[in-house]
Amino acid sequence: MVPRIVETNEGFGIKQTFFFPAWSIEPDPKSIGNMPEGGHEVALHDYVHKNSTVVGRVNEIYWWLRSIEIIERATGRYPRGWRVPLNNHSNHSAELLAEEGFLFDASLMGEYVPCVLRTNKGDIIELPAHWGVDGWPQFVQFMDLDYMLQIKSAADGLDVSKKEFDAMWEYGGLFVSVWHPFCTGRLAR
Repeated sequence: MVPRIVETNEGFGIKQTFFFPAWSIEPDPKSIGNMPEGGHEVALHDYVHKNSTVVGRVNEIYWWLRSIEIIERATGRYPRGWRVPLNNHSNHSAELLAEEGFLFDASLMGEYVPCVLRTNKGDIIELPAHWGVDGWPQFVQFMDLDYMLQIKSAADGLDVSKKEFDAMWEYGGLFVSVWHPFCTGRLAR
């Protein structure tokens, strides 16, 4: 599904940041294809999709370092950005990002313009996302998470994103979309 998303983007001349859980790259680093060579960025989405607020600082650091090593080995580049799974920053996530030399975060569901997160370890740029431009609420039912909403048609899901894009354009906001390959990468979407 990811190669199809990359191919679609390239057809429109779009360069994208892909946030990967490192476990999905680890067994086969070539699974990311030619993303870096094609001008796409591979960024961190932790090792597994977990809630950062409950793992503790030591574990968060351990899994970050392991994930950074995997991404760096696969791409030849140190990741510059992060999107926390479930949009749940821990109390020390921003400080750890600065400490590890990251440039940006795209997790906090803020307003519609980037802002600076100031920490004792340095500053991080926050690129705000929003559930309205995330494919998850449009296209996923997940009984294990007790997340049962009606799955929308591809046209309805696209309409939500298009309206969000148009509003961001009109008001000078930053449009940060979130596409999960297993739901928005399906053939009809």
